[in-house]
Amino acid sequence: MFDEEPLDRFQQRALAQAGRMRFDPYLVNEAIATLTGSFGAEWVANEADTQQLGTPWPFRRHPVGGMIDALGEDSIAAALELAHYLKVAANSHAFPTLIAQIKEGDKTHYRHTRLQLAFHSRFVLLADEPPILEPNADGGRVADIELHRSDQRYLVECYAPQVDDSASDEVHWLTKQTIDALGELDGAFSVAIQLLSIPRVSERKRLCGQIIQTAKRLDSVHWRGGLPPPSELIESPSARVSVSRTFRGRHKGRPLRFTHPSFPDLGDPDQAVMSEEAPAKAVRAVSATALRGTPVDNVAVWLPVRPAGPPESIDEHILRLVPKMRHKLAQARSKDARRVMIVETWMADSRFTLSEEARTQVERAIFGAHSDVAGILLVRRHFDRDVKRHTYRMRPFVHTELGDFPIPDLVSLESTLRIPELLP
Repeated sequence: MFDEEPLDRFQQRALAQAGRMRFDPYLVNEAIATLTGSFGAEWVANEADTQQLGTPWPFRRHPVGGMIDALGEDSIAAALELAHYLKVAANSHAFPTLIAQIKEGDKTHYRHTRLQLAFHSRFVLLADEPPILEPNADGGRVADIELHRSDQRYLVECYAPQVDDSASDEVHWLTKQTIDALGELDGAFSVAIQLLSIPRVSERKRLCGQIIQTAKRLDSVHWRGGLPPPSELIESPSARVSVSRTFRGRHKGRPLRFTHPSFPDLGDPDQAVMSEEAPAKAVRAVSATALRGTPVDNVAVWLPVRPAGPPESIDEHILRLVPKMRHKLAQARSKDARRVMIVETWMADSRFTLSEEARTQVERAIFGAHSDVAGILLVRRHFDRDVKRHTYRMRPFVHTELGDFPIPDLVSLESTLRIPELLP
């Protein structure tokens, strides 16, 4: 037996949101049936209950479990979207292989397979006949998708570059462990951390220990709320830290933070790259009349400042990605097919400007070396809060001499596509 409660919670929450999110309530039960039928009901329920270990994030171990557990609009939309992709792909000979890849638990495999399924479902709307998942390519290799249009065969390779979260994890561990430890003390504290370098595990543990020991000393100081509050500055090879007592919860809707006089002037603490706050468990050193609002502990962190010189640009990032794209394109090589590559990357976001010079270099490196490559599409998946659906932002590179399919057609389709469909 297994606990079906996560699925029940998802069903209730999703049905309650159907009107607000404008989808057919029938899709909720269909999505549950599709997900449990594809992965197994016990697996889905267990993943919704199993937290990812070894990171500071309170997330589920597997993204599918996170969809079922989180219950927010974006999670509900993601579950309905994945169910749609699985339903479209269900008759494919490769379906068991793709399900196994998703269940592996590796984030990179999941992102790749979701990208493959997402664009397979889109090609169903564009191709002359049903596209094929995991088709054969030359040399015994396997591509991701095969499709046909106007008597032309295309092989598509999807690529979701691996993202290394280890550095950001250490920073968030430092933030979370600091705020958790401060909650055990009587007083309320402001901690400002200017990182000089991203700490390794040992450095993070040592720095966190220093912060807590300093806070404990300040917690024992008899302070009645006068200014300036008791504070100390910690200097270490990896960070400069201000630890200060504080006595008010919020000022004009924002947490009130104090810093040591020698802490560098970094501007408005609310502009820190990350911050966290939690209600202080007790405040014994401050009289009740001095308190305005609930006292909170707060921790603000600024990441290391880059050395002198301009930050790495999107041009440099995308040119560094070119050799990896060329390597992945080899997976879809075939004598009688044109090749297409779809890459999931933050660089697809329209907020980032790619220079014409860099675009020319990319096109020369790809199309000049591979005359059968019809195009490359950089995409970034995001949740559109206006329509409450996930869509893909796109940055196309088209080999115009090979015609206008499929890259421009995908861009045009995405401008109106909503999965699931929006009700009036």
